[in-house]
This record gives sequence, structure tokens and C-alpha cells, in this order.
Amino acid sequence: MLHGDLPPQLAAYLMSSRGDWFKRLVCWLLWLSRHGSGIWPLYMQLLPREEEMCSLMNFAPEERSELQCPDMEALAEKERSAIQGLHDTVFSSSTGELAALDLAPEFKHTLWAACMVNSRCFSDNVGREALSLMVPCADMANHGMQPNAAYKLEPDSQSFSITTTEDVPAGAELLISYLGSQPSKGSAALMKDYGFVLPGNINDSIAFAPAGPTPLLNAAQLLDAAAQSLPLDSSSSSSTASDEAVHRRRQQAVMKSLKPFVALGDSMGQGPPGNAAEQQQLATALVQQCQEQLDRHATSIQQDEQLLAAVSKLGPRLHAAVQARLERKWLLATAQQMLTLYASRLS
Repeated sequence: MLHGDLPPQLAAYLMSSRGDWFKRLVCWLLWLSRHGSGIWPLYMQLLPREEEMCSLMNFAPEERSELQCPDMEALAEKERSAIQGLHDTVFSSSTGELAALDLAPEFKHTLWAACMVNSRCFSDNVGREALSLMVPCADMANHGMQPNAAYKLEPDSQSFSITTTEDVPAGAELLISYLGSQPSKGSAALMKDYGFVLPGNINDSIAFAPAGPTPLLNAAQLLDAAAQSLPLDSSSSSSTASDEAVHRRRQQAVMKSLKPFVALGDSMGQGPPGNAAEQQQLATALVQQCQEQLDRHATSIQQDEQLLAAVSKLGPRLHAAVQARLERKWLLATAQQMLTLYASRLS
């Protein structure tokens, strides 16, 4: 797809090193949205509107409290403030460095382009260079926990492709991974970049307060307590394989969070577990920490589940916020369940 002739000032900015790849792609997309011709207006019609986007930068000040997480709210403020600064100094049609190009009459235009670039870019390593690129239409591919396709940039042929990694039945959706070959993004990072969370993200964590020189828990017994714990949101008769997989991933995240409190053997730098009474006291204290964190939320798990059940009444960002805070609460509840069972077996 051809861009046509670009204004000299735009071409100079896109080819210069003054802006990083993010700024240059925002600039390019703003130009296409305002002045693009040919097939580009059709592509723009396929992209979501800013009010439909749920990346953290899209959360207005009055919406951030719905996240019910001070750290995530602060990150949302930081992200939006950075885009505001970018708009004022570079892209604003009245005050920006590129004002003559009439790229963004209002902040909402720069915010839209920024969230498109942030959430729809493909990243790949070519040689020693990390590339980020926007590929029209290919960026419609959705993320899947079990992807059946992958994308690849071929620098020699200057081509980009999405190909299946397994046999895919006719009519089935092609799903790619947004996380790369070694995913490490927790819920906050996923909300920042894409505006969604994954149920049972093993990269999530619980911020337990240090207990000082406290006797440690027994790793084998903690794993056994996890193995005996059923998914919290399903009965044993109705639990599905998907429910079970989500539950086990949450347990993995809990185990990683509990690592400072678990005896892992001398080779790991941890001492032996305490006696039964000491272990029970520690497990009970950790359960209480989970409850205190749950109590800081303005709504309960049950209230959030009810909100999601009425999804047609929720706007996109409120829906994303409820999903994010609910995933955090399920992780805390999973930790409570494991530690409560662990403590009960020491009685």
C-alpha cells in the first residue's frame, strides 16, 4: 500500500532520529487519519475509536478509581500525562513542533493514535535491531492463550506474514500470542499495553509484607495443599478443564509470591521450616494479609461478578477495569484458600 507523496516536513521527521519509533509511528498514523488518501481511509474505518480503547492511557481521571489499585491508577496517570506532553510539544495543530502539518487539533486525536500504536504494533528482532511496525489488517489478529498462528518479518523480501503453527479447521479463528516466546507481562503491563488481563496470569504477584526472621513454611506441604484445592469459582461437579487450568496458573503465581516464606533447602539460601505451631502462625498471618488487601477494594468478588454478568450495561473501560480488579481478587482468594488449608492440616 502506497502513502503517496508526503510533505517534506513529515518525511524529514519520519526519517530522522529525533523521535523514537513510537513517536514516528504516532506521527505517521495521525497523518494518515487526517490526510491519507487511497485505501488508507478504509483502513482507518476498521480501527476502533478512542472511546472504545481500554489501555491505561485511555483512562480519564474520573475513570481510574474503577481500577481499585493505587499502583495501576498511578501508572494510568503517568501514561496519559506522557501522551499529553507529546501532544502539546510535537503533534498539536496549534502548539506542536509539527503544527504546520495539522496532525492533531485536539488531545483526543493524539491519544487515539498513541493507543493504536501502543496496542497494535508487532515487534520482532532482525539481526541486532529490535523493530516495531504496524501492519494494516494483520493487526486485527487477536491474542490467544493457546495460539495457533505466529507472525514473522522477512527482511530480505521485505514481507510480513502470519502463518498457522498447527492444523486449523475451516472457519476457526487464527490466534497469535501478544506476549512473545517468553511471556513475562503481569496484569498491570497487559492493561498498560492492550487494555485486558488474562485469567490466571502466572506473572501476577501478591505483595506480602516481610515477616522478618519468621519460621518458614514447608514447600512440599504447601504444594500438596494447592493440589487439593478446587477452583474457587466452580464446584467439583461443574469445574471445566479451562477452570482448572486458570486455577492452577493462579496457584503458580501464589507460589512465586510466597517464595520468601517457604523453606526451599539450604542450596536455595533458605533455612528449614519451623515447627507445626510456628508454621500455622505464619500461614494464618499471611491469610490475614490477603484479607486486608481484599478489604481495601471498594467492591467484592461477588459484586464484580454481578457487574460482568450485566456486560451490556458496562462501557468498554469499566468492563476492562472490573475484569482487572476481579482477577486481582481471585488471586488473593486463591492464596487464602491454599494457606488456610495448609494451616488446617497443622492443627
